Amino acid sequence: MSEATATSSGAQWRVRRGNQEYGPYTHAQVCDLIAQGKLAKFASLSNGTHWITVGEFLTLPATN
Repeated sequence: MSEATATSSGAQWRVRRGNQEYGPYTHAQVCDLIAQGKLAKFASLSNGTHWITVGEFLTLPATN
């Protein structure tokens, strides 16, 4: 996961649900989706290099 933390403030995230991918989303947009309950804890997110779960995403430092 350490590679995923090396994101810039302009990082874009993609969401995978089943066989579909959505995005790109900013860090703030992903946070909003989580807060609205639209992303489950085990949904997959990618910063373009690595796939992580929402649970892992929540441990990353906030970027603006």
